[in-house]
Amino acid sequence: MIQTNKKEKLITANKIVKLILTLLTFTVFQGCISNKNYVLLQKKTISSNNDSTEVKIVNSEYKLKTGDILYIRLLTDDEKTNQILNPLSGGNMNMQMLMSQAGTGTPFYILGYTVNSKGNLELPFLGEIHAEGKSIEELKVTIGKEAEKYFKKFYLQIKLGEFRFSVIGSVYRPGQYFYMVNHLNILEALAMAGDVTEIAKRNGLTLIREENGLTKLVQLDLTDRNIINSPYFYIKPNDILYVQPVKSRSIGKITNFQETLGTVLPIFSTFLLVLNTYIILQNIK
Repeated sequence: MIQTNKKEKLITANKIVKLILTLLTFTVFQGCISNKNYVLLQKKTISSNNDSTEVKIVNSEYKLKTGDILYIRLLTDDEKTNQILNPLSGGNMNMQMLMSQAGTGTPFYILGYTVNSKGNLELPFLGEIHAEGKSIEELKVTIGKEAEKYFKKFYLQIKLGEFRFSVIGSVYRPGQYFYMVNHLNILEALAMAGDVTEIAKRNGLTLIREENGLTKLVQLDLTDRNIINSPYFYIKPNDILYVQPVKSRSIGKITNFQETLGTVLPIFSTFLLVLNTYIILQNIK
């Protein structure tokens, strides 16, 4: 009778051990992030054995809209006129003062030219000029034609004064960023935000863009190299990038198999030791 009880206890203990090992295996693999969901720009379509990819840049010209701030530099052969037309040419000390006054923005917010609610720019001497819906080059042609009416010789330069975008969600430094370039792609924008975090859903990037009075929400996959073919690969002023988190978050900052084992195994080892001690004590009785 005693032998039968001991045998039953051993069978029960073995079942418990198997159950714990099953739970351990499940926990380990749950804590891991598959490389398929982690590595960026993977080749997901089988087309050739060549790993290199060449893609023609798809970056449509940005069309100006209300609220855009422009840097406009119009130089003539008259110095006094130049000072009126170009207030930002007041020297480095003046620029530093403007930077401090602008706070998180740029000095162009104070002294740049803003496209008003009617879609127009108000320029000294030239008056109101329609800008909304035009590219920078198209606007340059329009302003150049107006300038010809007043000046025989002039030099005209136009750029976007404030290129701002926002990055939110699972990145290390979420916030609003300013950048003064003609082309900025999604990967560069995420790099400015400190890259995505360990719990970021790399195939779940949402681009929020306002165009023609409508708000677009575009889903993008950073793990697919075909993203560079997308017309949304290059961001535009006032875009918002939202990086979604994965549905199930790992314990602490577990990011790979080794770290998962290092966290989970000590817990189960302690539990198994206690269980083993209990079984031995039961067999002694």
